[in-house]
This record gives sequence, structure tokens and C-alpha cells, in this order.
Amino acid sequence: MADSVIDRWVTFDVYSALFDFRGSLLPALTQALDGDDRSHAKGVLECWRTRQLAVAMHHSMLQRGHLSFRRATALALDYALATNAIDLPRRVRQSLVDAWDELSPWPDAPAALAKLHEQGYRLALLSNGDQDMLEALARRLPFIEAVLSAERAGAYKPHPNVYWHALHTLDVLPEALIHVAGSSTDVMGARAAGLACAWSNRFDDRLVEPRFTPDWVVADLSQLPAVLAYGVVS
Repeated sequence: MADSVIDRWVTFDVYSALFDFRGSLLPALTQALDGDDRSHAKGVLECWRTRQLAVAMHHSMLQRGHLSFRRATALALDYALATNAIDLPRRVRQSLVDAWDELSPWPDAPAALAKLHEQGYRLALLSNGDQDMLEALARRLPFIEAVLSAERAGAYKPHPNVYWHALHTLDVLPEALIHVAGSSTDVMGARAAGLACAWSNRFDDRLVEPRFTPDWVVADLSQLPAVLAYGVVS
């Protein structure tokens, strides 16, 4: 293992902590629905996201091998459209799935990453996305040195293999890695796997299982550098 004093890593959840999937996808989905009202498109989007995560998790439980996140995304979109009695051409559906490769980061993300880099942390992505999906998003942010995917781990969060994959790939001990979660499920997975965890809790969510309380909670990424440096929000 590498010397944990030399290499200090921060890994980030992608689809909640770093990127605004709702703000990124809602305009494309609204346009795809022929300019239907945003409230309708928002409902479809929420159904899509919920089913995307469910498809990934349920497929893992079936133990039939790893289903790609892109495939889970496509299946979930088909489900959300059918549930809302919407029919879209296959090319439009594919363009919506591909839009997950072009999400916009939260406005505070680039500056927070730059500050953490200045503080000596090495930065990585750790997400449910496929390797190619995450590599596309990594190019939209500064100072990302490694991309760690559920695809390479062979499991989806909150399975411990995802977090242990990060330790193995980065060649560090658990005390040399802090994971930044974007959801309560991700917090639970990181803490259960033995990692320190900061929760970027933008939507004031709550933990279902208090045994897995994160080490730090921040309202957004702008607070993260000060919390990791001093233990308090600046």
C-alpha cells in the first residue's frame, strides 16, 4: 500500500454530489416532449431517475452479472415514458440517454475542486456510472486524476465492493481516503465499508439508519474545503 501521509485522496459521487442531473436533463426532456409543460417533464424525470437506480440495484440482487448503467438508464427511460403514456422515437430516446454524458456540474464544484487540490488532496470520481460515462464527465471538471466506476467494481452502491475498489485501485489505506457522498444511500455505503465520509446534502435529506452517520455534513461543495481543513464551515 502507498504511504497514506503522501497520498490523500478525495473521491466524489458524480450524479448527486458533483453534477446537477435535474438541471441538465430537464430542458432536453421538455424539448423531447414537444415543449410540454415543465411540471410534466419534471415528473417523468423523477420517475426516470428513481427507476434507473432501482433497475441497477435489482439487477445486482439477481446476481446475473453486472448490468451496464447506460443500459439501466435506457430501460428506466422506457419505463418512465410508458408509465406516462408517452411514445418517443428510438433516436430521441437514445439522445436522452446520451445526455447523461454531458451533464453540467453544480456551479460550486469547480472552485471547490481547485481549493481541495491546493490543499494537497488528489481527486477522483467514484460512481455508479459506466467507465466511459464517467470519463466523459471527468473532462468537464478540473484536477480529476482517477475515474472509478461501478462497472469496474462489478457492483452498484451501496455494495462495499464499490468502495473497496477505490482503495484497491488508488492503492491507499482507508484512512487516506475521504468519500464525498451526494445521497443518504451513498453515505451508508461509504461508512459501512469503513471510509470517512462527507455528505454534500443539498436537499436537506435524512439518514434512514443513524449507525452510518457521516463524519461531516455540508450544504454544498463550497463548504467542503474548509470543513476538511478545519472541521468547520468558513
